[in-house]
Amino acid sequence: MSTYVDPEKAYVWQDGDAFRAPAGTLIPANPFAPSPSTGTGTPVVWDPFGGIEAGFEQNPSQDTKELNIWNNRKSAYKLARGPRSDRFKMKPVDYSKATVSTVLQGGAITQVGSTDVFRWDVGDSEEFAILLRLYDDEDSLVLYCSRVTLFTPPARNLGGDKIDGWDMELLALSEVVPYTNTNPLAI
Repeated sequence: MSTYVDPEKAYVWQDGDAFRAPAGTLIPANPFAPSPSTGTGTPVVWDPFGGIEAGFEQNPSQDTKELNIWNNRKSAYKLARGPRSDRFKMKPVDYSKATVSTVLQGGAITQVGSTDVFRWDVGDSEEFAILLRLYDDEDSLVLYCSRVTLFTPPARNLGGDKIDGWDMELLALSEVVPYTNTNPLAI
């Protein structure tokens, strides 16, 4: 029986939040604060997405190419790596400012005359900063990216026994940086 297993070093992220801010916004000084904000004086307050169905999915990818030479037949001689690409998937279900702003892709909602009718004018694209925060008891993880964009228009499932929401896929346009509230190498 192994004596190296330790469930204290494994995580089940069963709770979390997502926030957005204008593109280029720096990570908050304390990304684990209940209401994250960046800067002093008039800080940038990160807008919460609210309810999210089934957590987040992070999908990194990177093109690689094995480079061989004719006088070395035992293995690849070098490996060429392309840039890393990260995508996030999540399904926000609250009609929050963050969710609706993301769906609008830089567009706007305008009132039709003086009626109770509001037109959603979806834009072409928009960039923003994202902060994804996850919890497992006392442990926390944040994934931060200063520039992301909606990769494809989000699909929806309207009606039936499912919560209305948007299946969003976000493309990271800058580095995704993880932050934790503990140092796993020091444990």
